[in-house]
Amino acid sequence: MTLPVGHRVALLGLCIALLSGCGFQLQGSRDLPYALQRVFIDSDNPYTVDDPPVAVALGARLRRQGATVTGDRGRAHSVLVITDVEERSEVLSIDQQGRAIEFDVIVSATYLLRSKRGEVLVKPETLTARRALSFPSEQILPKEAEEARLREFLQGELAELILLQLQARLDADQPSEPASSP
Repeated sequence: MTLPVGHRVALLGLCIALLSGCGFQLQGSRDLPYALQRVFIDSDNPYTVDDPPVAVALGARLRRQGATVTGDRGRAHSVLVITDVEERSEVLSIDQQGRAIEFDVIVSATYLLRSKRGEVLVKPETLTARRALSFPSEQILPKEAEEARLREFLQGELAELILLQLQARLDADQPSEPASSP
């Protein structure tokens, strides 16, 4: 049974009204704290020339929420430092032939936020994202591709956790805008 177009439009309008009435807001619709509105991301990723994927994902999430992620440290309100990025897998179970069939994929990073003058706005904290990955032992190649997709997902999840932590800490500890100087 299909509804006439007019009824579908009315139903859609009713759903929107109910969602807005309950306080629902789309992700990213909250204003970012001042320190995150113009940010420089500094990542310590030894032995590589690229930024770690978690730093790239964090920059993308900040941009989506309206922040300016600048490549010029001097133009930023703050510097977000990402260090100790680690990706690893731990065997959770093995089959009767001694082959690993279940892994825990783990991604972690330490972050801190400094003002452009170097003062610590958010103290260093380490966050971790993890998921179990299981596969039949005869599916080695598909497992590697699935593990790569899972690592990418975990990098994004970790970036989201860092951003949520930063917003919560800044909202609790800081005024939304810098104090005006006389």
